[in-house]
Amino acid sequence: MGAVNETGYKTFTATAAAIAKNVRVVCDSDGKISAAGVSDDWIGTTTEDVAASGTGTVRLRNSQGTHFFTASAAITRGAKLYAAASGKVDDGSTVVAGGAPIGFEANEAATADGDIIECIPSNHVPLEGIPVIMALPIVLAQITSAGDVLTNFTPGFAGKIVGLDFAVTVPVTTASKAVTLNAEIGTTNLTGGTVALTSANCTPLGAVVAGAAVTAANVFTASDTISIEAASVTAFAEGEGVLYIKMRAL
Repeated sequence: MGAVNETGYKTFTATAAAIAKNVRVVCDSDGKISAAGVSDDWIGTTTEDVAASGTGTVRLRNSQGTHFFTASAAITRGAKLYAAASGKVDDGSTVVAGGAPIGFEANEAATADGDIIECIPSNHVPLEGIPVIMALPIVLAQITSAGDVLTNFTPGFAGKIVGLDFAVTVPVTTASKAVTLNAEIGTTNLTGGTVALTSANCTPLGAVVAGAAVTAANVFTASDTISIEAASVTAFAEGEGVLYIKMRAL
């Protein structure tokens, strides 16, 4: 049985990959650390550069006081912080996908990727990071021309759209039919996130058609509206499904 650590700091051995100073780290089943990804449950931040397979000190995430983090992009002072790739952090204005809140806010601004900033523990993580999935049933034969399938729906919270998928509930049997679905916030289309439906991929029952990766223009406010548009329509004769709009609260 290990001894209780009450200092807030602990020494770990890195995996075969070196880790920079002031980045979030994750601990694997062998007790070794590596830079945390966007969705990893991180344990703390490095206080020094750690060589590949070398040892280094980690400040545990629940230790008292302010913490240093490495920014992945410009960050506004006072912004709530979210997990970014390579153990870095970002604010909600630039985090596109994943990026759960880390429970800290920036006490100083970052101007670029790689800046190290002092951050303050935040006592509240209410809605931030909570996934929300909106299900929109669609009868494919009713989409006969380009235009809205859903018009000006207001989610009522601030968030971001992180992906769209279509699940087939009634298979398509007539060949050579197609439609592309895309989301827009207000009147601005998301960059990415389009779902290209065809006769070939809308079968069999239960098939899931993944949308393209969402890369930008996906953040909305509590008063913004979301619409779903159809384009490139070659009208279906049959087929139904559910469009899943995957969102994350900010």
